[in-house]
Amino acid sequence: MGTVRSRFFTACAAIVLIAATPPDSAVILGSRPNDANAYQIAVGSDGSASITSASGFRAFTLPEAVVKHLFAALAASGKDSMSGACAKKAPFDATIRVRWNGWVSGDVTCPPSEPDPVAAVALNNAVMRIIVLAGPPAATPRSQLPPEDQPPN
Repeated sequence: MGTVRSRFFTACAAIVLIAATPPDSAVILGSRPNDANAYQIAVGSDGSASITSASGFRAFTLPEAVVKHLFAALAASGKDSMSGACAKKAPFDATIRVRWNGWVSGDVTCPPSEPDPVAAVALNNAVMRIIVLAGPPAATPRSQLPPEDQPPN
């Protein structure tokens, strides 16, 4: 009887500890030189997300598949050093980095130069998808782009 109670208590304690474990989180940091539209997108492994910028704060929820893709890409990138800086022409000189568990990536918009370019491309794709889902100011609507920067239809 004592063994059954002991196992039951251990199982309950494990469930409580798992439930009390905070979700993993990452922060996407976007900025441009001399730009007041810098932003931060906080992403929780539970799908909760928020964007903070000079224009305010907005919470939103990300699809589970998008969140899984981000955290898998972060885990694959590990603590490898991604490309630091690369030459960009204005207005495309934005720098986008990801902060996760004390690690800060290089600019994910630069060509990959880490030991595993597949991981770098996966991280870039995951981050870009989240930026699009976050919307302005992270993703500039096509209607707000100057005519010379309009993508082809």
